[in-house]
Amino acid sequence: MLISERIHEMPPREELLRRLLAYAKIDRIMNPDPDDCMVRVYHYDKDWVTGGHFLKIDDSGGDHYHVLFSPGGCIVKGFDHESDLSPYNYDENDPMPDVLAGHDFYDGAPAELLCLLDDPALEKELATFCAWQAAGDDRWHCAPSEIPDDWSDGIETFLFYAQDLEEYRHWFEEYYERKVDLKTIRDIADGKPVTAELARALNPEGDVELILKELEENF
Repeated sequence: MLISERIHEMPPREELLRRLLAYAKIDRIMNPDPDDCMVRVYHYDKDWVTGGHFLKIDDSGGDHYHVLFSPGGCIVKGFDHESDLSPYNYDENDPMPDVLAGHDFYDGAPAELLCLLDDPALEKELATFCAWQAAGDDRWHCAPSEIPDDWSDGIETFLFYAQDLEEYRHWFEEYYERKVDLKTIRDIADGKPVTAELARALNPEGDVELILKELEENF
């Protein structure tokens, strides 16, 4: 499945930010130790983008999704290491097909958004899909493509991790092996302050003082 077929399923820009911020906060509540960040799937850096937000989804298995919000809009760069579009799947014995070698994942992306990916740490050259939405636009866009429809670029995995609050609750309960009330997740997504009570509702065994300190410093 390719992004061109499922781009209409991308959440609105503001909703995507709301969801991913909530999920990153929840991951921080569940894993507040700064030295234990590899357990987290959702990561947030409040200082990366001036006047904006940087979120990263990383499954620790080789797939990662960078989502950058700025006053100019939002850009999403996805990389699925098992995708047909990953350069790691080709070598001198199995060269990259011309249709992929000539594909520009960023064709049509506004320069104001594309420059957000220029930091070497974001590995701009490693992409299997890209989507963007400029400020004032209510539609997501991606590069035109002649890539075969039966190839996969990782968009399905990204949409899974960007799922709505109720579906995320199911993921949380499976990943952390703990039940959680949907209202708790919704309160975090709505931007309500994370209190000691709310932190304990998610992580009864966690160090509440450390959790609140990490949230204050990182969000």
